[in-house]
Amino acid sequence: MELSELIEKGWSEHEKSTVEIAEELEQNLELIGAEDSDGAASFMNLVNHTIGDHVGDRARALRVCEAANGRLTDLGNRESVLQLAVARHLAGDEKGAREAEDQLGEAATSQVRVRLLVSQGLAHAGQWDAALELYAPCIEVAESLPKGHTAEKAVALVSNNIASVLVRMDERNEAQSALMERAAHAAQKFWLRVGDWTNSERADYLLATVYNALGRGPEAREYARRGLKTIATNGEARVDQAFLELALAKACKLAGEREEQSLAILRATALADEFGDEGLFNWFNNELKKAR
Repeated sequence: MELSELIEKGWSEHEKSTVEIAEELEQNLELIGAEDSDGAASFMNLVNHTIGDHVGDRARALRVCEAANGRLTDLGNRESVLQLAVARHLAGDEKGAREAEDQLGEAATSQVRVRLLVSQGLAHAGQWDAALELYAPCIEVAESLPKGHTAEKAVALVSNNIASVLVRMDERNEAQSALMERAAHAAQKFWLRVGDWTNSERADYLLATVYNALGRGPEAREYARRGLKTIATNGEARVDQAFLELALAKACKLAGEREEQSLAILRATALADEFGDEGLFNWFNNELKKAR
């Protein structure tokens, strides 16, 4: 197996096969070539997310990241050192994290990305006060950056992930609800800068689910409709369309629009009948129950 294949497999399967992917990452460090700094950085990013965020073992994630970076002849480029700084912060090695950040220099981009990724890790761990303390100033800096800045994709990804974690929670306090809304809007803003139409409609889906979770039906309906319009205008995305229809149905339920709710459910179920993946179909049925 090539390193690129392992990384592609990891991102594809890490949510449903977290333990197995974590073990594969730990057991395949030899795939990292001594000159492959970019590959090592991508590997470490996946390690931080899978072993750190999903397994919740920060010490283990740090060990694997240290070993990955140690395989490089030049002890890493900016990207691998950045991932090492994140791993050290989240594992509680503040001295080591500062040393890694010193290697990155004073570049605002690197500092913002490190803090964004650390805030994401804290969010996955449920440390919301600390996550908000890091995330909020990063977004303020990011929003002042010129279009095309290299930090934009990191802002989009981390904001998307933080909002997604929050929207799945059964209960949120006022600060968490505000963070969820702000992160969803930041994700949309930066996906529109760095992504394509698929990222755009998925950002609208996230906003629709956020406003449904907040009980704000009219706003959820607006974003669900916009996402559906984006798909209709640009191409085919039947899975995304089905879930957007469910989000629309939930929004209409909140708004008391029973006829449109029923029609959205009919359209969604017709699309879902074509799903070939059992896990996807089960997820759809869980969401369907909430939309009825």
